[in-house]
Amino acid sequence: MSMSLYPYGLEQNPFPSSPTPTIHDARVLGGKRHREARDAIVDCIDDLYSKLKAKDGNYDARDFRLVTVVQDIGSGKTHLALHIKSTREDVICSYVDLSTISPKSMHGLFSSILKGFDSEYVEHLRSIIVNELKRSAIEGNKHARKFFRPSLFFSNIERLADEVMKGKREPDFRYLNNALADMGMDIDEYELLVIKKIVEKRFADVSDLSSLEDMLSFLASLARINQRFLSKITMIEIDEFDSNMDSIEFVKAIINAHLPSTIVLLITTPSIYDSIRSISPSLFDRLEKANYKIDLVGSSTFDEIADIALEYIRKDVKDLRFSMQESDITSKIRVVYDEFIEFRNIRSLLNILYHAMEIAARRNDKVLSEEAIEEAIKQAYPGLRVRGSLMNVPIAEYMRIRR
Repeated sequence: MSMSLYPYGLEQNPFPSSPTPTIHDARVLGGKRHREARDAIVDCIDDLYSKLKAKDGNYDARDFRLVTVVQDIGSGKTHLALHIKSTREDVICSYVDLSTISPKSMHGLFSSILKGFDSEYVEHLRSIIVNELKRSAIEGNKHARKFFRPSLFFSNIERLADEVMKGKREPDFRYLNNALADMGMDIDEYELLVIKKIVEKRFADVSDLSSLEDMLSFLASLARINQRFLSKITMIEIDEFDSNMDSIEFVKAIINAHLPSTIVLLITTPSIYDSIRSISPSLFDRLEKANYKIDLVGSSTFDEIADIALEYIRKDVKDLRFSMQESDITSKIRVVYDEFIEFRNIRSLLNILYHAMEIAARRNDKVLSEEAIEEAIKQAYPGLRVRGSLMNVPIAEYMRIRR
């Protein structure tokens, strides 16, 4: 039987310690306003699925959705986007952080969207496509059979398909269109190009796609393929959207293209959102008319941040008495929040709680103590003092006085 190392009977530190969210940490989502934002995005996903189901999968330009999220810097907007990506298995999601792209050309943005899809998804889609062609070939589809290039001495379709999957055999793409047509699929030239790139393991190679029309057609075709082969909608999350003209023109083009069975989640800050009003009134008009407009400005309140922090413990705690201890933790977080403006940012608060948990574990504390928090602040933020304090009062003692 393993021995608990951390307070509240936890076997590991529940808090993340990174300056930016990770896909793993983002599976946890606390905070009333952030959960409401998540629910709005989930409603958008569910609504689009219901429309597609009603039309028996026959999608058109009306099956495009735009969601905007506006929130202050460092308040959880990236975490929200990664939470959707990491928890919704019924959505094929690409996450793009525009702050990491340089130069921000349209071609660079398009390339980043393709790279934003998980490699596991691309390989899974590749497997589905090849296996569908294999099944059809075995059932007598002559064009599908020719796709695998059988020879007089090597004609076993199972083995040929296996070699294609392993990259040991180049299929004959001249027969792909007719093979899919024989399977009842009406495929256009861009869908053929997408399938070819996926089978050849060149999905993110955009060297042969230079025009805006090519890029938009590729994204539209990819969305149709996701719906056709996986029965899933596509989501493109664009984080740190800025006022760069190429960014603006590319996003506006994506919105105007009405990509089928696709949701675009656009995430930005209040200042950038305001600047778009004057830089590109036409894009601003489209953003104002988004299907869902999520305003999280001013969400770094104490109640919101405290609940976000507590949710990390709730997800792992096995001690049924923890709910009775939440008010104790909340009161300690309250003092830290009120007296140190540095910790009114959720990432900074989570970082200090991470260090405090490590210290508490070394001290064998059963709860997150004032002493552990004080030592964590001294170690991670040396020289930091209680706001307005002229006396050399220990932080732990001050926390007890305040509480």
